[in-house]
Amino acid sequence: TRIIIKDGGNVGIGTTNPTQLLDVAGADAEIVINDSNDAPALRFRGSGVTSAMVEVNSAKDMFFKTGGVAEQMRITSAGNVGIGTTSPSSKLNVSGGDINISTSLPSVGSLYNKLNFWGTTAGQGVGASIGAYRGNNYVSGGLIFETGELTTSERMRITPTGNVGIGTTSPGAKLHIEASDPRIKIVDADGTNWESEVFTQGGALK
Repeated sequence: TRIIIKDGGNVGIGTTNPTQLLDVAGADAEIVINDSNDAPALRFRGSGVTSAMVEVNSAKDMFFKTGGVAEQMRITSAGNVGIGTTSPSSKLNVSGGDINISTSLPSVGSLYNKLNFWGTTAGQGVGASIGAYRGNNYVSGGLIFETGELTTSERMRITPTGNVGIGTTSPGAKLHIEASDPRIKIVDADGTNWESEVFTQGGALK
């Protein structure tokens, strides 16, 4: 038996007990759509009306369409993914909208929804990350910036009120720098060789 049609109408290929209208089973099973115009498509209809499509063009780009036939996402033959654009220039190119990263409500002060920057060479891992942390109420949040080698540590944070902290997790001013020898160095790069260093905690100001 190569193909079976059950009395209920289900069609089985590679199976004698199809559970769906078309049930294909077997080792390395495939369904091939071979279009002579070099533009194969898979169309999804509800009550005879097209609601979504997956399409391929002659350049081997794949389109994902919803809302009838409106393109929403494209994967190019080079592997670039475009959302809101038909010509993505990077691995992920989002145009005309936001990127939302969501999770269930974390505990106060905890880091969540991190954006990690990886090194893929053997022995490497996350080299830097940007993550959010929850403030004292349900809708307040800040940002934490981490860097490091193999393991990361917090280097800077922006609180829900807008204070920036370097070396401290609780900045008490718009810019709060805390270290054993805190300095802000300003160098003029226009060729005059002028530079200034600001010392805090009773140190010299020059």
